[in-house]
Amino acid sequence: MQGLEILDLVPLVGTGKLQSIAELYQDIFREPPWKEESSISRVLATMEEQFTKPFIVALGAFWREAAIGFAWAYEFFETDLKEGTRFSPALEPYFLQGRIFYLQEIGVLKALRKQGVGEELGRMVLRVGKEKGAGMFILSTNGKAIGATHLFRKMGFVDSGIVRPPAELGRTYWVLEL
Repeated sequence: MQGLEILDLVPLVGTGKLQSIAELYQDIFREPPWKEESSISRVLATMEEQFTKPFIVALGAFWREAAIGFAWAYEFFETDLKEGTRFSPALEPYFLQGRIFYLQEIGVLKALRKQGVGEELGRMVLRVGKEKGAGMFILSTNGKAIGATHLFRKMGFVDSGIVRPPAELGRTYWVLEL
């Protein structure tokens, strides 16, 4: 997409650009199958907390100064599998294969989907993660999110069949070995 600008989101904490990414995030995750309701302040606080994680890769896509997409991932540690977290202990065997990054979020403005923005963001996150030492990426998604599952397959992810707790959300973990 001509004129697309992709920026590192971490230095944008506290700026209007990050606010616009948070608003886009809020709009995207109100859609089915997610149907999430979060205030902008909560979304921003969550983003800012995630952006402090080790080896964070956080990107925002802007077109004509408007936020149109985002993706972020961070290093995922075996200690994240402890009881009481949303990560399944069934993921433990993957840690034998090296450093893992968790693709936390990826989203694109509805009107601009299927134009390569999500794939470009996703591939950039994978490339930077690999440069930072990732040997594998893991993500979770709802099988009813057809567009997302199509994108993830196109990027090389495969559904592991491991259910992400709580099971009623219908999410499974997907993996990609680099």
